[in-house]
Amino acid sequence: MRFKHRAQVSDLFAAAHTLRGTGGPCARNHGHNWRVTVVVEADELDEHGMVVDFLALKAGLRRILDRYEHRDLNEIEPFDAALNPTAENVARTIAQALCEQEELPGRLVEVHLAEAEGMEVSVRIVDDEAGS
Repeated sequence: MRFKHRAQVSDLFAAAHTLRGTGGPCARNHGHNWRVTVVVEADELDEHGMVVDFLALKAGLRRILDRYEHRDLNEIEPFDAALNPTAENVARTIAQALCEQEELPGRLVEVHLAEAEGMEVSVRIVDDEAGS
């Protein structure tokens, strides 16, 4: 029998954005209290019996979110130019930044981002072109 273990941490940040080209109320500058949940996976537990040290994972996430905290996302790369700061693009940008952290504990598999209650997106990190 084989097991896969998953662990997740969540954190919050407050930021504004304007969705370009969408029309309606979201085309006006508005803000959210965004909730980000990061899921990591491991085939084996570490020597302490954990997938990940929650505090280490949350600290890595916080380093990324601090860049967005109480900011207008449209004024921050990559959202200041061609990339529209949709929830999907923000989630993918956070996932990319997490993957670039050399000290990221565990293997990142998913990032969930909620901009409001009941409005959530997720991005799943896949290992190959087949999407598995």
